[in-house]
Amino acid sequence: MKEVQKISGFSVYRSMPGFYLSLFLFVQVMATAQINIDTLCNWDNINLSWNEAGVSTEPVLNPDNTGINPSALCLEAVTSSGAYDLIYSDFDEPFNFDEFPQYRLKVLAPATGGSILLKFENSDLSSWVEIEKTPEPGEWDELEFDFTGTVATDYTRMVIFFDFLGSNPNQVWHLDDVLRISGSSSGLTSNLPIILINTYGNPIPDEPKIDGEMKIIDNGYGNLNNQYDPPNGYNGFIGIEVRGQSAQMYPKKSYGFETRDEDGENLNVSLLGMPEENDWILYAPFSDKSMLRNFISFYMGSKLDPYCSRMAYCEVFVNNNYRGVYILMEKIKKDDNRVSIATLKPEDISGDELTGGYICRVDKIDPGFVMGYDGWTSSPNPPYPNAKEIIFQYYYPEPEDLMPEQKNYIQNYIANAENALISSFFSNPDAGYNKYFNTGSFIDHMILREIAKEVDSYRYSTYLYKEKESDGGKLFAGPPWDFNLGYANIDYWDPGVDYTGWIYPVVEPFDYGIMYWWKRLMEDPFFNDLFFTRWQELRQDQLSDENLLNAIDSITGYFTAARERNYQRWPILGQYVWPNFNWQGNDYDDEVEFFTSWLFNRLNWMDNNITGNILSPQASLTGNYPELQITLSDDYFSREVLKNKYFQLNNASAGIDLDTVIHENASSAKLILKGTPSSIENISVTIDKKVINSFHDLSSNQITINLAQTNEVSEQIKLFYHNHTLHLKCTQPEELGPAVKLIDLSGRTIFSHELNKTFENDIRINMLNGMYLCTFKYADQTITKKVIISD
Repeated sequence: MKEVQKISGFSVYRSMPGFYLSLFLFVQVMATAQINIDTLCNWDNINLSWNEAGVSTEPVLNPDNTGINPSALCLEAVTSSGAYDLIYSDFDEPFNFDEFPQYRLKVLAPATGGSILLKFENSDLSSWVEIEKTPEPGEWDELEFDFTGTVATDYTRMVIFFDFLGSNPNQVWHLDDVLRISGSSSGLTSNLPIILINTYGNPIPDEPKIDGEMKIIDNGYGNLNNQYDPPNGYNGFIGIEVRGQSAQMYPKKSYGFETRDEDGENLNVSLLGMPEENDWILYAPFSDKSMLRNFISFYMGSKLDPYCSRMAYCEVFVNNNYRGVYILMEKIKKDDNRVSIATLKPEDISGDELTGGYICRVDKIDPGFVMGYDGWTSSPNPPYPNAKEIIFQYYYPEPEDLMPEQKNYIQNYIANAENALISSFFSNPDAGYNKYFNTGSFIDHMILREIAKEVDSYRYSTYLYKEKESDGGKLFAGPPWDFNLGYANIDYWDPGVDYTGWIYPVVEPFDYGIMYWWKRLMEDPFFNDLFFTRWQELRQDQLSDENLLNAIDSITGYFTAARERNYQRWPILGQYVWPNFNWQGNDYDDEVEFFTSWLFNRLNWMDNNITGNILSPQASLTGNYPELQITLSDDYFSREVLKNKYFQLNNASAGIDLDTVIHENASSAKLILKGTPSSIENISVTIDKKVINSFHDLSSNQITINLAQTNEVSEQIKLFYHNHTLHLKCTQPEELGPAVKLIDLSGRTIFSHELNKTFENDIRINMLNGMYLCTFKYADQTITKKVIISD
């Protein structure tokens, strides 16, 4: 018995409710049983005498020795039209299932799939035991058969069936490395959650999803999980398919799956502590042999704004076949706990309902993509120098669920945003890109992309989502996705290996050219300074070298045993896997060292080459009751609809509260107060970071408001509405300002009219019934009163 002690770990799914990526310190003690592996036959130098029935066999050169089976020779078996194609071998001594309870076979199934059945029986064929498994088609797969508990002592024959009960002739199978394993057969034990997927023997296709079942064993932090433990994380139905594009070439497949009820309908559930939903990803790290690139990228993303997919390491079995270490991820999706935007329904074809929410992406084109139906090509006017056309794809709602009015709306919104971005006034916060973009999200997206220096940055796996106008209405960059070819894990793009240099300026008119948006944004001094300021803040805290190194060390220490099993299943360390750059002779520690060294070299280069000025946002509060003015400097409002919940009154007495916030421009807003305050109030205001571009709440200066002075002016004015007419009376008409405005409760100016310097102004209006704010100047004060229009 050998005892292995691991110190310092990483909570890859949760350490307490609500946290998915958090560091903690723990001591784990795990007992590892001694096992022996005995090779019965490998067709290279250890052979058995095999008999065949139905099937025709011969030793051949291994057709694929680049993956889990590097052997020179193997057995080829070609099926007949019968149902029982098999080989068998008789042994001199009975099989001892107490000593050797487990058996393994390497199998290369034909692309059409099928099952393998391993059977043991006695000499007169009166008793037997058998297990059937389904390998991954078209690639070498290692199947493990567990005969624990078999009590027979007279089984001397081993039988292997190819495509059991199948009747398809001329199907070519390959078989290698028949092994038996001694020691404990109590199943796989891991400190990672274990996911068991059963598709009833059916191969998992690219699409559509097929039916299956899934069990999750998750005994919680500090407890080990065994594959035979009762499923406590999930035990139910799923629909599952293979996912990815270039990643589908790898034998270790990534999967997308839906959790379903017994009727096949979507079932929202919480998996590994993540919020309830029904769409999930099982990402299979393969070409990234450190298994860190995506995880660390999303770990950094979780420290930024806005949403980034939550993740959890786990170990996965598919049809009783161990598939290795995976990362369970939230699929990008509209949901209150994912991309939190409004639900867009088919009937939402006008007004505020038409304006959101939407998710689009810039990505590789899927087979069957139809321009105009599944997406569109942007045509900014004027075009940006050297920029290639951008193809936007509808993501949510899906193209078939979008109405023509909705497709036209999001196309026009992005077209207007691009035209503003390219225009000569692009840096104007009221008319340029800030009118359309949530600027802070574009900063954080850029930070992740520049750190990873991933080959597809700013051109593939780039998601964008838009809020409904009443919720803010802006276009956000994100959520971030796909970093496995970053951090120098690429041999066909030289800049991706070099940790120096920016990638956002590489705007070229070729197929591999990137979106010009970030290059143009960096031409605005405010955006550049915001990027500089955000970088300095993050490097002092969330993305400091110390924090990132602790995260890496904790992860690699946490899943040591699991990743050793992964690379026993997939022995690719030290072998080339497309598109590895640094791989020759590497073990796992070498892979981690290469990733870590490149990452910190990259961060250091960015520290020394980023330029700009530190922004110091301020909010200046002026005015008197009931109307205050708040003015920003070194920052802008990130939305035009400013709701009360984003503004907090500080030090106000119980008799005073915020009634309405009116957006005036990107730098200024009015705050309308209500209540019965004392004669003098000393107040300040804190603005929530959600409605400004910088990344922290912002508090104003403190001012004194004098109710007595306000009441004196207010008594000189009378305002009322009747019969389509707004009546404004005053005692000193020479004090009237130039115009009166009506503003709806979302802060938008609906109506404006000139005022005459007379004792009474009667203004004809024709507006929808409702409550409005009427605002005008009088005696050098801004007067705001509520008006109810009802006819």
